[in-house]
Amino acid sequence: MDEKQLNAMLQMASKKLGMTPEELKTAAMSGDVNSLLSKMDKSSADKVKAVMKDKSITDELAKRFNK
Repeated sequence: MDEKQLNAMLQMASKKLGMTPEELKTAAMSGDVNSLLSKMDKSSADKVKAVMKDKSITDELAKRFNK
């Protein structure tokens, strides 16, 4: 996933969650997962939890967010 795709995903996710992209990024970077998951429907929250369990994906996202 390149930077453009990541930003597009961040924009889309923030709109669905009713947050600004900055709020979403801050919550994700601070590890405040519960505030993010509480704004999602159960199916979406379960998908996020599954992705978060995959260390290779979370490591890649962390690297990209820290740029």
